[in-house]
Amino acid sequence: MEPLRTVGTFPEFHFNCQRHPGGFFASLAHVGKLPVLLRTTLTLDGIGLGRIIVCVPSAKAEDFKTVLSQCGRLPSSIEWRKVGPDTNLWSIVTEVVATSRSVILLLGNRIYQPRLLQSAFEWAGASTLALATNRELAGIHVLQQTAAVESGNGSTTRIHNFSGSHTSEQSGPPVEIREVAASSWHNIVTPEDVSAAERKVDSWLAKPTDGLFAQIDHYPLC
Repeated sequence: MEPLRTVGTFPEFHFNCQRHPGGFFASLAHVGKLPVLLRTTLTLDGIGLGRIIVCVPSAKAEDFKTVLSQCGRLPSSIEWRKVGPDTNLWSIVTEVVATSRSVILLLGNRIYQPRLLQSAFEWAGASTLALATNRELAGIHVLQQTAAVESGNGSTTRIHNFSGSHTSEQSGPPVEIREVAASSWHNIVTPEDVSAAERKVDSWLAKPTDGLFAQIDHYPLC
């Protein structure tokens, strides 16, 4: 049987900088009817990815599970991993890619247009893909199995976030940088970012090509 494609979702790419002083976790913020991370998870499940791993801050793991589960819509196949500030994320990548032909790394504090995630899923390059807008990384990286193993084994430092790791490792496998529209994703750091994110979601729902997203939002509030 062909190895599965695995998605690793990291709610906060660095477990302190994405937490608002008032207790705000961007990946749990409601954009429209759903928490950001649940929205992404449902989209990934709808695309039909074989394995989805959600990494959550160890100190807040139960809070994350409670918030994401209370809607009753979290896919039962989701795998949870507890990670802390000192966790070397490459260890997770190299572990899961052993049974996957590729791995997709996502930052869970961002919203993504479904067709953007679909394009990452369909990418069939030979090494590594990073999506970016005007040199700002969108938080989506795709690594083929060989590239993931080479990057993990060849890294000379412990990686605690994926905000720029694949473009900064000059000695690693070559990286294809693909420019994407700023309107296709949104980074959420503070509560003030939510309104702009909701406007983007509204624009996506108006497009017939994003029927999956419309289905995801066609439910009561969590």
